[in-house]
Amino acid sequence: MTRSRRYEQGAGKIGCFIWTVLLAAVAVACWKVIPVKMKTSQFYDEMQTQAQFGSIKGDKSIQYELVIKAKELDLPLKKEDIKVYRDASNVHVEVHYEIPIDFLGIYTYVWKEDQIVTRPLFVV
Repeated sequence: MTRSRRYEQGAGKIGCFIWTVLLAAVAVACWKVIPVKMKTSQFYDEMQTQAQFGSIKGDKSIQYELVIKAKELDLPLKKEDIKVYRDASNVHVEVHYEIPIDFLGIYTYVWKEDQIVTRPLFVV
């Protein structure tokens, strides 16, 4: 067997190992991040829904409904993190929070969410 052939055989095994490790890292990242993204998207949808009813619901009622939804989605939100306010023609819902994502005890990423929804008020 020539020297170059032995080198080629070892290189293939190392390359396969590296790709397997990279694939595992991507799978773990997706396993951790995708559920958080889905929860934050569902919460944003609820913010939009609540803001649409701003003309018939009070600020405290909107805030209460969002606190319930946050608990349902297991998001680390408190009542103080949700701000609902109005101006002459719009209702504004503003939420700021952070979700720590732990990657197998090796690294903790802090997912920051700054979500703002503005919807026009309609007189009914």
